[in-house]
Amino acid sequence: MWKILLPSSPGAEDLYGTHSGLELDAARLAAWLTPIVGADAAAELARAVDADPPHSGA
Repeated sequence: MWKILLPSSPGAEDLYGTHSGLELDAARLAAWLTPIVGADAAAELARAVDADPPHSGA
């Protein structure tokens, strides 16, 4: 299951979406998000699918 929370600007509602049944990959995520957040934002978010997790710096 995918669970995505995109915080919004003040005065607007956060975007929360879920999707189940498919394995997460960048192409599917971009296709799912494009009608919601637009192509540029969807592409940016989809690039994070294969990115290394952030390091704590400790």
